[in-house]
Amino acid sequence: MQNTSLSRTEKIIVALAAVGVVVMGYLIYVHYEKTGSTLCDLAPGFSCEVVNKSIYAEIFGVPVSVLGLAYFFSVIVLVAGRIRHGAKAIELFTLGALVFSLYLTVVEVYLLGTICLFCEFSKVLMFIILGVTHRASRRSGTPVPAKFHAAALVAGGVGTVVLHFIQR
Repeated sequence: MQNTSLSRTEKIIVALAAVGVVVMGYLIYVHYEKTGSTLCDLAPGFSCEVVNKSIYAEIFGVPVSVLGLAYFFSVIVLVAGRIRHGAKAIELFTLGALVFSLYLTVVEVYLLGTICLFCEFSKVLMFIILGVTHRASRRSGTPVPAKFHAAALVAGGVGTVVLHFIQR
């Protein structure tokens, strides 16, 4: 009989992704909320509402937070579903997605003049997921080759440039 329980590392990844699902759910709520009062509108310069209602908050009419929700949910499915090479796929997908996410941080700071704390917290979760999956990959004896990391970064960069021009 095969052991179906998750390892400690897998539980950590699933827990981080579950927190990400909650964060993205809240940001989706903020995106569609009409009242204008949100949990993370703390002071000038810190507003989830300003960020989530800006022109940069949607791609083809889909809120970026929905894409974030899909990312975190996919991480859970890849780990909990025991998908072959799931951790490696998560590592590469996260690396590419972080390029776009960091672009959004630049947009927040330099174009919008405000920071969405929940958005930035989601990036922290992504960095931790990246670190945990990278460590697990290295410990497995078959780490992801550097050329795949480079390809993920290039794909993330190209996607970011394309999306930048779509959002303008």
